[in-house]
Amino acid sequence: MTLSADPATRRDDTGFTLVETLVSLMIMGMVMASLAVFFSRSMTVTSRQGDRQIAAQLVTDGIDQLRKVPGCRLRNLCGNSWPPPTDTHTVDRVVYTRTYTRQAVIPPDLLPVAVTVTWKGCSGTCTFTATTLISTTVSEPVFNVP
Repeated sequence: MTLSADPATRRDDTGFTLVETLVSLMIMGMVMASLAVFFSRSMTVTSRQGDRQIAAQLVTDGIDQLRKVPGCRLRNLCGNSWPPPTDTHTVDRVVYTRTYTRQAVIPPDLLPVAVTVTWKGCSGTCTFTATTLISTTVSEPVFNVP
């Protein structure tokens, strides 16, 4: 392409053409669309992690409640023997159901207990479970502590 030396016949090249403007708008639109998908996905993941954190707190609270119960009540040896099999908690309009499960006593007087929290979310029902061993003896052992 040759440039004319005469200013009267030379084309004015200031600004962008319509094609350049449309191409740049398409590129910006694709970048913005991908960012929108990224941000919406990150909000979904953050919400799910919040639900999981609440479930973990409810499981930990359930285990702490079991540790406060005297051992004989956990073994059905005295009084009102076992915490309710299920209880529900509503946090941020999500209903969490906490279930206590126990197995047979393991010698020497250890009771395996599982606490499970379920809630509607994800693509169905989500669960979070923690297990522990709880001593069912009346007094805890004392070790030689100097």
